[in-house]
Parts: sequence; C-alpha cells; structure tokens
Amino acid sequence: MIKVISPDLYEEEILKSEIPVLMAFFSSSELFADQFRLLQELSRKFQGSLKICFGDTFFIDTYFQLLRFGGTPLYAIFKDGKEISRYFGRAKLSDLERFIFGTMSQIELTWNLEQ
Repeated sequence: MIKVISPDLYEEEILKSEIPVLMAFFSSSELFADQFRLLQELSRKFQGSLKICFGDTFFIDTYFQLLRFGGTPLYAIFKDGKEISRYFGRAKLSDLERFIFGTMSQIELTWNLEQ
C-alpha cells in the first residue's frame, strides 16, 4: 500500500517510522503515472520491510523547501528520522530496486558496525 503524505503527516509517518521509508515526489501524478506504477510494484515487493510513501503533489513546493530539492521525480530513503539516500529522475523498476537494495545494505552495515 502506498500512503500519500501531506506535510502534517511527514514527521509521524516518515521521521518516526519504525521501518525504513521510500518516499517519492512527483510534480504531477499524471505526468509520472509510469513512476507511480513502479511504486505500486515496490509496495507489493517490500511489504512489511519498507514503507512506500508519496508526497502529496499539492504540497510539492513545501517539500522543495523542506528537503531542499528543486526537481522531480525524486525518491528518498529515510531511516531513524534521517534521510539516507536520494535518487533523482525517471527510473525503471530495476533502477529503483538497485537503489533500495544498495541503500538498505548500507543501512545494515552501519547498524551492524554500531552494535
């Protein structure tokens, strides 16, 4: 399931999430329908291990300021209240899977070193 996030839900749903979060930002849902379909596929694939969220397009300017970016599509992975990694631009499913697996392995390595 993909959760649409408005700025008032950002802290609770993204920063306080108990599992890592992939949050996607598009300037227009219509222009990026293919990218939204990828999110749906990722949501099924990573169910329970990665929360998939979508920044409400109505608030894209707010997100531009909050996260200091100026273009879309943008995919960002968050863990423990921090942004870990970003992927800019249109992607194929395999691109996003590599981005997620690469970031998740980085998170796991860091976590294991801290233990």
